[in-house]
Amino acid sequence: MDGLVAILVTMVLLPICLILTGLQEAILGFGKLRQTNVAPVGTKSGVWKTEVMNIKVRIKICHDWQSVEFAIVSILLILVGLLILVCGQQEASAARPQTSQTAFTSMQQFYLTKQAFPGGEALTACATGYHMASLWEILDTSNLQYNTTLGFTRDDSGQGPVIGAGGWVRTGFSNDTSSTPGRGNCNGWTSSKSDDYGTAVYLPYLDWTTGGDIGVWKTETDQCNASWWSVWCVENVGYTIYLPLVLRH
Repeated sequence: MDGLVAILVTMVLLPICLILTGLQEAILGFGKLRQTNVAPVGTKSGVWKTEVMNIKVRIKICHDWQSVEFAIVSILLILVGLLILVCGQQEASAARPQTSQTAFTSMQQFYLTKQAFPGGEALTACATGYHMASLWEILDTSNLQYNTTLGFTRDDSGQGPVIGAGGWVRTGFSNDTSSTPGRGNCNGWTSSKSDDYGTAVYLPYLDWTTGGDIGVWKTETDQCNASWWSVWCVENVGYTIYLPLVLRH
């Protein structure tokens, strides 16, 4: 805003300065001051009579065409600069976060697919820009944003994930077909056989009146041909920065 005021002041003062500096003749004439000294008749005192003529003043301001052209060009340049400044301020305003939702979208997103898949199709179940999540990528949901557009929701989901609905999840273990939670992964999510097992996780139903632990994932294994498990997906990111928690006493 200060820059805008400065430009407006310059637009007013610059033409005035140019005209003043381009004056060729500020005053052409002031008339003539004529004094006539006449010796008084019949006196010897030597006193002289001074006759002062009326003074006529004429002021004419002149300037050359070069000054005029320079003033016009300067004003045009100022107008162009003012237009650029206004456009720049509008772009800067548009680039600023307008609501808190803008800040939220910078968080990594995750979701639970609406459709169920057998274990052997879990790796290709996620939308473009997402991949099948490892439990360790989504362990702390408070650092993530749930994608309510792609993900499965319930009436009281709000902007968060659902409880009691689970999906296949990567374990971080080697290829395995056992029924041990955290190990079985449908042979690296390539098998949909009934003899092979994979790990699925979900946020549990809780009776909050009993003071149960909140935020603990529940895990189990199921046959890889099961057709009722969704898939947990997490957004692809180039890098992740974790800031340390600093406590000040």
